[in-house]
Amino acid sequence: MKIQDVKRKHPVEDELFDICIENDLVLFTDDIKAIKEFEDKIDCYFSVHMVYLLFKKGIISEYKALLAIETMKNERDWKRNVIVAAAKALFF
Repeated sequence: MKIQDVKRKHPVEDELFDICIENDLVLFTDDIKAIKEFEDKIDCYFSVHMVYLLFKKGIISEYKALLAIETMKNERDWKRNVIVAAAKALFF
């Protein structure tokens, strides 16, 4: 299945959900509402989990991983939400 073959839906996370279901994939998103909606149907993780996996696999250093998370936090104005809590749980 190619992404261009998927019927357009709104919100876009619904399209991603369909692709993940059909291809047995994990969904990485920072849409907290989408994760709450889909978590019982497929494996859903925040983007900080992807950064953590890259660090654990030795693809990026811990410094670069933490810098990436801090950059995302600032640019996306996460403040103290559940994504920041997930990042702290992973790294600290």
